[in-house]
Amino acid sequence: MDARAVQLDIKEFYSWQYPWQLRHLSMEAQRGMSDEVFLSRGGDIEQKIQEALVGATFSWGFYHLVTAVKAQMAAIHKEALDIELRSNAGCLYSFEITAAHPPGYQIRLAYRGGKRPEISPRAFSGEPIPAEWLASAIINKTNKVRGKSLRRHLLVYNNISGGTNDLWRLPQLLLGSEKVWDSIWIITGVPDCGWIALVSNSAGLEIPMRERHLVAKGMTAFWGYWIDRSGFRLIDTTKGVRNE
Repeated sequence: MDARAVQLDIKEFYSWQYPWQLRHLSMEAQRGMSDEVFLSRGGDIEQKIQEALVGATFSWGFYHLVTAVKAQMAAIHKEALDIELRSNAGCLYSFEITAAHPPGYQIRLAYRGGKRPEISPRAFSGEPIPAEWLASAIINKTNKVRGKSLRRHLLVYNNISGGTNDLWRLPQLLLGSEKVWDSIWIITGVPDCGWIALVSNSAGLEIPMRERHLVAKGMTAFWGYWIDRSGFRLIDTTKGVRNE
């Protein structure tokens, strides 16, 4: 797919649509690209498609966890704004998207020249992801918006392999970042299966009663998910798999 075709494709990102529609568009835009083009070159178009893929997958989960929404991508270079969600009642949720990588990881170098990074041993051993690594990504992004009077939600794409046993400490490591964002979320496994976590909720988003008290106590609430031809499936640890 050439640059002009991609440019035409992403114009559709900027209209209100259901999360699964935006996810389909972003996957189609990515389909014609090599990993090197998509992940290594780092151009505006490629970055917007990456954001759309992460944002659309997350917004489908938000649709079932919080409220039914439609989504649209924000314009390229819009300050601290990558995707907006709008509920049926007209409530607007504005999200900034960032990524968390292992220390020293450089994504542009990892896929350059047709290379592919080795799968981390953590992916097989389940060695816990150090909470400090995710906290660092959150704090770095927070420092860029602190004092600007921008009210946003933060979505972190987790690109770090490993278990989640250490992430209960994450809310304690944020150094006040939770006061800057209306909520902080993490998603992993885009676009097909992984987990979604709610780290902080200063805006008081209505979430399932089972998890609400956990977040109020400064703990992280987790939900597993996977997406296949039958749609979005949310894994509730108390009730098992819910087909959505």
